[in-house]
Amino acid sequence: PEPVQQTIASGALSEKHGRALRRIEEPELQGKVADAVVAYRLTGEETATLVGVVRTSAGAEADVESLARQAKSGEFGGRKKGGSANPAEAVRPTATQGDPLEETLKRLDEEISRLEGAVLAVQDPEVKRALIRHLEKLAKRVLRLALTVAGEPPGEGNPIQ
Repeated sequence: PEPVQQTIASGALSEKHGRALRRIEEPELQGKVADAVVAYRLTGEETATLVGVVRTSAGAEADVESLARQAKSGEFGGRKKGGSANPAEAVRPTATQGDPLEETLKRLDEEISRLEGAVLAVQDPEVKRALIRHLEKLAKRVLRLALTVAGEPPGEGNPIQ
């Protein structure tokens, strides 16, 4: 379906994700699974596992959200990969060379751009609301950090909690 193709074109899903998703024949279900894959940042391997489970379960009646969380956690017997089922935890700076703060900020900026594409690609309103709530929490954390770095920790004069 067109929305899934757009999600792949935006970079939120890889071709490997797309190949796995093509195994689902019903366009609506394929879209729901694609949304969950983006929301839970499933790898291509986790997506293939999820698609297999969805195809053998109740199809359109499947609880895609729950199955996506299980695929992410490795509950279906696959290897557990890194990452988090919580999109708010998606930004995890790694050890860098050069100026650690500059490299971390660059990585944060890249990750925010990727998340913007992912949020725009999600079609399911419930998944989109969940992503927005997580992004709001992340934004508050970034603002608290910025205030702390500026020497103005949140509190009396800065209401960010």
